[in-house]
Amino acid sequence: MDITQANRIAVYEVPLPLSILLNSDEIFLTNAVKGIIWVGAYRQKRYFSQTARKLNELLNKSVEVEAEI
Repeated sequence: MDITQANRIAVYEVPLPLSILLNSDEIFLTNAVKGIIWVGAYRQKRYFSQTARKLNELLNKSVEVEAEI
């Protein structure tokens, strides 16, 4: 969440009722082990992955910078 705020990316952490799933442009899941996991589809709805890809890049850069310190 800190990375999204620092890069002015609007990300919302919300419960996932069906109406949110079907009205979202993009959905991804996160955890400490797997990082950012893009959801490609739910039922007949297909989702984009642009934000998830950008966040993965930013997260990887952040980890690299911390490893150098």
